[in-house]
Amino acid sequence: MKHMKLTILTLIMVLMLSTGAAAAGPEVYLDGQVLYFDVDPVLENNRTLVPLRGIFEAMGAKVEWDQESRTARAVKEDTTVILTVGSTSPIVNGQVQTLDVPAKIVNQRMLAPLRFVSEAFGGTVSWDQAAYRIDIVSKTGSTASPQNQAILSISGEKLKAAMNYSLSDLQG
Repeated sequence: MKHMKLTILTLIMVLMLSTGAAAAGPEVYLDGQVLYFDVDPVLENNRTLVPLRGIFEAMGAKVEWDQESRTARAVKEDTTVILTVGSTSPIVNGQVQTLDVPAKIVNQRMLAPLRFVSEAFGGTVSWDQAAYRIDIVSKTGSTASPQNQAILSISGEKLKAAMNYSLSDLQG
């Protein structure tokens, strides 16, 4: 009887874990490399929302956050993107754009529509329904700026790693 209870409890836990995994957003790849976010992508009205800082920095942009206005500003080369939480009218290089879904806060992270965020800096986006995967190809084909790259050696194998962080991420 004790063995039966343990088996049922294990089965319930496995089912709960698999249900949570199925509810997660799609995998996101940039130039063939999977992107990991501290907040999972969210599907809303057939749009995938991703953490804005994570995707912008992976594409090589510098991101600033204004808590008072709840606005993010990202700059890469000659492109500036300004996006405010709750707004469907981001600004790209001074021109107002229109979003189907506004940016929002989830678990203290600003999430924004992936296609808009990627295309704002010249990326192209494709969706693979069968693999439940989104692929972004950046304009440059690079996933991080040179100052954020490191070469690691594990058992004689060289690995290239990209790290996207800022002091505010490390402090809090």
